Amino acid sequence: MNGTLVALALGLIFACSSTPALSADASVSSSRPNHFNVEVKPLLFLANMAPGSRGVAGGLELPMSEHVAAYATASFLSLKLPTDTVSSSKDDATDPSKPTIQQARTGAVQGGLRYYGHVSSDSWYAGAGGGAGTSQITWKRDGETLNDKSSSYSAELEAGYRWLWNSGFLLRVGAELSANNIRERTISALSTTASPEAVDAVTKESGQRKNTVTTGFDFGLGWAF
Repeated sequence: MNGTLVALALGLIFACSSTPALSADASVSSSRPNHFNVEVKPLLFLANMAPGSRGVAGGLELPMSEHVAAYATASFLSLKLPTDTVSSSKDDATDPSKPTIQQARTGAVQGGLRYYGHVSSDSWYAGAGGGAGTSQITWKRDGETLNDKSSSYSAELEAGYRWLWNSGFLLRVGAELSANNIRERTISALSTTASPEAVDAVTKESGQRKNTVTTGFDFGLGWAF
């Protein structure tokens, strides 16, 4: 984790030092060419610090006009968790009928349009789009391993601020609001047919509902070409 934080700090220092701090031209002029942007989402990479876990996320943005840009993002997260991660107490951890998460994997893609004050300068932005995702959670219950698979679709609104330096370095901070709909979900055992009791127990423990509204935080680092 310390290495990741150092890398982020060096990136920010480099970006800030690429233009004179007191110059009237410290921000990017609106005439700067901006053909496309490439970004990474550093927060998801922190999952790589945990043994057996992996995380990666990034995006691409293509300016369409002076104010509008199209974007696409993709993410993948795999978490390997201890047996008692979702147990609320020591007593629960010793109850074999209580499902506990062993591993979780999620993947998602999103795309849409963003509106800027200007696509080639520091600017507030607002966007709208949609996406699709899949998840697979491995549960352990009473010596049995169950797979909980689902696919979902989402509609999203976002807003934030994007800084763009003369060097091309960019920093994005924003917030997201998503309406999610699970289109398909199956809970099955690896070796035998999952019992209705096991399916009910996993469904109750996961707390997963077909339709949800969620909020999120967007933090991106990247480069404009």
